[in-house]
Amino acid sequence: MSKVREAVEWTFGEATRLWGYLDFLRNQKLLLQPVGLYYMCGLLFSNAHTILHRPQVPQYFMCEPPSLNEYFH
Repeated sequence: MSKVREAVEWTFGEATRLWGYLDFLRNQKLLLQPVGLYYMCGLLFSNAHTILHRPQVPQYFMCEPPSLNEYFH
C-alpha cells in the first residue's frame, strides 16, 4: 500500500510544482478565496500536462494516459 500512496503523493507534489499558486500555506486564504475551485482547476491542468508530457506516474504504473480529446470529452 505504501508504494501506491507514494505515487499519489507524487501527483500532488507535481501539481504544486507546476502551479505554484496551489501551495496552500503561502498563497491560499481559506474562507477568503475559492480554494477548492483553484485546486480542482490546477489538478485538471496537471492531468492535461501529464497527457502531453508523460511524467513519472504513468510510467511507474506502466499505463498509457488517454488522449486530450478523450480526457476533455
